[in-house]
Amino acid sequence: MSVPFRSLRAEDKELFKSFIRSLPRKDNYYLMVDVHDDQAINRWMNRVESGEIIGVIALEGSQMIGYCNLHTNNLPWIRHVGEMRMSVSAAHRGRGIGKALAGEIFSIARARGLQKVLARMASGRSGTGA
Repeated sequence: MSVPFRSLRAEDKELFKSFIRSLPRKDNYYLMVDVHDDQAINRWMNRVESGEIIGVIALEGSQMIGYCNLHTNNLPWIRHVGEMRMSVSAAHRGRGIGKALAGEIFSIARARGLQKVLARMASGRSGTGA
């Protein structure tokens, strides 16, 4: 089964919010933001709109089933480093979706000239290939 990917856009706020809030709380601990706080989601999507966060989402029909975001920083001493954050819904894990999303983000990071990418994702997930 082929899963379509596309860029995360600011107008995807409700789609993203719905997906990320559907995950078990423990799957979001690594994010360091409270995904149940609308203001936190608004700040996140403002960073998407500004280009500070570049995201790729996986879709099944009109439903988001995974995402991978690249967080960047313009400070001179850290602009060569990006941070990748990702998650795939439990029902879709083990199919290579996370690995494919991570590959997309690594390609974007290389194109942007990043030299290092740190990864954040939920720990202890079976079927994690990326």
